[in-house]
Amino acid sequence: MGGAVEVRDSTIAVGGSEQSETRITLTGDAVTIGEESSLQAQHSDGGGLIEVGGSWQNSDPTVRQAKTTVVEAGAVLDASAGEEGDGGEIVVWSDISNPGSFTRVSGSFFAKGGLEGGNGGQIETSGFDLNVAGINVDATANRLNHSGLWLLDPFDYVIDSTTAVKNITTALSNGTNVRISTASASSSAGGTSIPSEDSDTHGGRITVNDSIVISGAGTTGDLALVADSDIQINATLQNLRGDGDLTLHSKTGVTMGSSGVIDWDPGSTGFVELIASDSGGISGSGIINARGKLKVHSGALVPPLYTGEIQVLSGAIFEKRGPGGFRLNPTAASNQFGNIELHEGILALANDN
Repeated sequence: MGGAVEVRDSTIAVGGSEQSETRITLTGDAVTIGEESSLQAQHSDGGGLIEVGGSWQNSDPTVRQAKTTVVEAGAVLDASAGEEGDGGEIVVWSDISNPGSFTRVSGSFFAKGGLEGGNGGQIETSGFDLNVAGINVDATANRLNHSGLWLLDPFDYVIDSTTAVKNITTALSNGTNVRISTASASSSAGGTSIPSEDSDTHGGRITVNDSIVISGAGTTGDLALVADSDIQINATLQNLRGDGDLTLHSKTGVTMGSSGVIDWDPGSTGFVELIASDSGGISGSGIINARGKLKVHSGALVPPLYTGEIQVLSGAIFEKRGPGGFRLNPTAASNQFGNIELHEGILALANDN
């Protein structure tokens, strides 16, 4: 479709117990799902497919990319399974390579697993300029550790009080995995791993300016921040539940600002992973407190000096990987390490003064 596509005060429902596949695809130059509208896709084996403005990571060339996509507050997109089966897939997309495109998403998105069994589904909200303030996301499952994924894929992303902090925190607290990626569109996606093949020409930075704090009891989803360029942490990432991994995967470095704190407990078998795959290394003056396993992967042969505090607590393991180095300031009085595993590269104490 060309031009504008709008769904207002309407319900579009496809599927049923006799159908093995169901799909709703709405696209055009501008796509709007208005308040009080509902899109529902379900089939005999689980949840269906709902595409608004594009396909998952632009993987289907037959689905046109919208320039602007809006889902208003009060709208419902539901690709949940029924009694049994896996949750389906929901995509709300606008062209992430077009600086003039945007995606504005509120409303409720459901891709839940079946009541009697099944995994949570997949939800993607993407755009060059992405705003998900007011969204409600649920891709959980009734089985422990079988929740689905929420992928946010803009070119640049700032996590602050005006965007999705509350919604990201709620999704993680409910056991839904959250992956925020600046990567350009890739040809395939599976599970919680969506590899990037190309470099972003417009940047691709993730900045955390407001805190994500997981509290109380329950199962925690995995949080992954994946950037084509760098990641800057200027607030607190905290999870003390003993469940849920944390991955910060950058190409050009992870910087812990002076107010940046990572205080994360993924449990004895989980991990906190910091990656600077191409250059830049791990730098800054913030605080890192990790349990389980702290994994640092650096590709820079001459990395910057990390002047902050690192504590690897409760018998946790510090693991260095990658061909590059990780340089620590020996004057940081509170540094604390348990077991250290050096698999690749260089782990060094240095003083640049």
